[in-house]
Amino acid sequence: MEIMEESLIEWIIKFQPIIQHVCIRENAITSVESLDRILKNLEVTERFRSDYNACFQYKEPIPSRCITIHNSYWLTLNSILNGNNSIIVLYDSKLTPTDINTVLKEWQSGLKLRNLEFMAIEVFTLLNINRYSDEVLNNLPNIVENNGRPMTVTIHDDDIYTLPQGPPVHNITRSDGMILSIFRHDDVIEDLSKVHLLSSPITLYFFLPVSILWSIIFGTAIEGWTAGGRVLEFQRLQPSIPIDTGVCIPYHTWWGDIKFDNVSFSYPTRPGHNVFENLTFSIPAGQIVALCGPSGEGKSTITHVGIFAITQLKIIQFSLLSKRSKTIAKSIRWNPIDIRWNPIDMHLNPINIRWNHFNIRWNPIDIRWSSQEICFKLSTDPGLEYIIHYEKKYKFIPIHCPWEYPHFQSTLNGPNALHFLYLKDNGIEDITQMMEHICEVFRSPIREMHIIEQSLIEWIIKFQPIIRHVRIHKDVILSVESLDRILKNLKVTERFRSDYHAHFQYKEPIPSRCIKIYNSHWFTLTSILSGNNSIIFLYDSKLTPTDINTILKEWQLGFKLRNLEFMAIEVFTLLNIHRYSDEVLNNLPNRVENNGRPMTVKIHDDNIWTLPQGPPVHNIIRSDGMILSIFRQDDVIAGLEWIIHYEKKKKFFPIHCPWKYPYYQSYLLGPNALHYLYLTDNGIEDITEMMEHICEVFRSPICEMHIFEESLIEWIIKFQPIIRHVCICMEVIPSVETLDRILTNLEVTESFWFPYNAYFQYKEPIPSRCITIDNSYWLTLPSILNGNNSIIFLHDSKLTPTDINTILKEWQLGFKLRNLEFMAIEVFTLLDIHRYSNEVLNNLPNIVENNGRPMTVQIEDDDIWTLPEGPPVHNIIRSDGMILSIFRHDDVIEDEKIRIFWELQVWSQQT
Repeated sequence: MEIMEESLIEWIIKFQPIIQHVCIRENAITSVESLDRILKNLEVTERFRSDYNACFQYKEPIPSRCITIHNSYWLTLNSILNGNNSIIVLYDSKLTPTDINTVLKEWQSGLKLRNLEFMAIEVFTLLNINRYSDEVLNNLPNIVENNGRPMTVTIHDDDIYTLPQGPPVHNITRSDGMILSIFRHDDVIEDLSKVHLLSSPITLYFFLPVSILWSIIFGTAIEGWTAGGRVLEFQRLQPSIPIDTGVCIPYHTWWGDIKFDNVSFSYPTRPGHNVFENLTFSIPAGQIVALCGPSGEGKSTITHVGIFAITQLKIIQFSLLSKRSKTIAKSIRWNPIDIRWNPIDMHLNPINIRWNHFNIRWNPIDIRWSSQEICFKLSTDPGLEYIIHYEKKYKFIPIHCPWEYPHFQSTLNGPNALHFLYLKDNGIEDITQMMEHICEVFRSPIREMHIIEQSLIEWIIKFQPIIRHVRIHKDVILSVESLDRILKNLKVTERFRSDYHAHFQYKEPIPSRCIKIYNSHWFTLTSILSGNNSIIFLYDSKLTPTDINTILKEWQLGFKLRNLEFMAIEVFTLLNIHRYSDEVLNNLPNRVENNGRPMTVKIHDDNIWTLPQGPPVHNIIRSDGMILSIFRQDDVIAGLEWIIHYEKKKKFFPIHCPWKYPYYQSYLLGPNALHYLYLTDNGIEDITEMMEHICEVFRSPICEMHIFEESLIEWIIKFQPIIRHVCICMEVIPSVETLDRILTNLEVTESFWFPYNAYFQYKEPIPSRCITIDNSYWLTLPSILNGNNSIIFLHDSKLTPTDINTILKEWQLGFKLRNLEFMAIEVFTLLDIHRYSNEVLNNLPNIVENNGRPMTVQIEDDDIWTLPEGPPVHNIIRSDGMILSIFRHDDVIEDEKIRIFWELQVWSQQT
């Protein structure tokens, strides 16, 4: 049970007060009373897990065999010592070294933690790691023998934890002979030492990572009490922060130094009176600073202004309040900030069908960016990243936060911390204004810009004409003039990347240290030779062997490409590879020595490119002694494919070609070359007529057909009643009569695939060599037994163990399934797996020899299925000597169902 809201607490207590696993999600428990209500009325027999941030301290034990607590700073030492838990995992704990030492000593004394098998504690600290360890292991004798120590611990159910291979840092023993082994792992996180101390009795495994306990005190000056009667008034006040427990402030929200640089401030009610003028000071992260001075000198004002300087996102929120707030925010001194503009998220266009004379299959889905984000981080803290989502045009509701704006959220992504700020409307018109606002507040330029629409070109040229990284996305540049406008008015100092399909030739140089051009067929030799680039990547280039030879010779002469450090060119050719290479290296002497050649190249920033280990195919030398090493890698492309897009009803505008028809385009998708022809109206009424036209021109039949609407059924039966592959898509067949119509009148010679949900039972055989049925609960046992299929895949089948046993026995008798080569059945069950298997294999003798069994099965065409390497669970034999090997795979699904996948392979021993 995952308790995601408080209303579920009472329900589960009433409905089922004894449960195996419980997880308390964030925001489900708001008080210590709510937690008490759960723990005292709900018996959790196996595992209790909590993910929430509690703002209280809890001293009572948690009664469960296994407890896993994230954000565990609320769980106290008393709670741990007074419990009977066997498995304890604490993340982000606030236990001190003395607390952990107490845990170890109490275990050793034998009075506490008697049932402990494994414990893991993650803590963060600024203390020296050796000093920290000394405090943890203080006065604990070390027993060094590790003979017989287990290497795994069962956490719960089938969750097995693998312990470290190396020796522990410490062993302690108890009077009953039980041993507790302690392991430690530590990592440096920015300015934090993250320490993991691990231990184990009977291989007690302690995982004690170590955390900082930040104390942040915001003082409020009280000017004085003028009368004794006011004492009682103040005593009756209820503080917003409980005095006895305080408020838990997650440590990761307070990273970063606080710096004031010539800050002046006055309150709006007294604009002529400055509380402080030209104030300059800094507070390093993690330090507690006391502000002292007479009343009225600005101590409280500094803390209230300074609170917004804690994190960059708080600064953004503060700066949006008013012009005065923005002025204060701009006065805070920051280290240089890297600001980037990236597109995020994607939406998928509706799926179209593409047809050609070989087969019919799904069209690649168009991907378009639907939103954008602003990312920035301090250069001094590379592990922290701040992200702002801003959308004013419509109500932007992130899936995890639909209820409030602005919304702040922090998450950990691997080793990095991500801080998100969701904004919708703060007087900022659009994301360009938000970017300008952020750059002004932090006095930092944009470092990287993704230009995903044309309107951004003019904006970035006007706002910041010098930038480090720029990426031009598809469909942004429609003409050579647009590209000229960017390159002549926007200075890209580090890297220029282009992903678009240009339909022009470009002869001017691209002025940037690194250029990376995808679909670079528009990029000419003249542009390359005239540039001063250091790093050049050209994908899908149309440079000829002679062009590449010219590049090499011009470099060797020393007049062109003087700054070149690395160049990669991807080309595709039908020429013989040796002939191609000879043309590239024509009249270039080879200098074969490679002593001292570097193995890496710095592409940009921290991006390092590793060069091939082997020797180059050629070396050439320049008059100044510089050497150019040439490597070649070649692959044979699997094949060429031609695709026709045809739409007559409406003007069909592919995203990369909105201007002319017919339009022809070629490009590479992975290892394949794709040639596209876009048509809208050529006297052909619809796509079925276009298919008939193509079949007639090439005198070739349709190989594969996806039937995605009912109207295509009658057409394909009439036009080509014999076909190799057919896929019946979802919602096409509403009745058993429609399916009968297809199977009776359409001969599918190779494979029939049904991915749809049928709402009927079907008892007739499906006449095809290979059948693949998703959601196959509608296919009955008679349909399988009466067919002549060779390959059968049944996903989500409702066949019972007795049904599968009948299939095996009928095959063994030799009257049914004579052509069977391979069968896969996926079933879901609540039955015990051993009982299920016994019913499947009931009364079937096992032939144990597996000599000569093939390891693969050819499903269709070039589709090869690899069988398990281990032995089958069972073998049965037929009177003609054919053997059927039975394999079983099973998994436990979350709702306690068991997924069983049976594989049946038919084979014969070779004599």
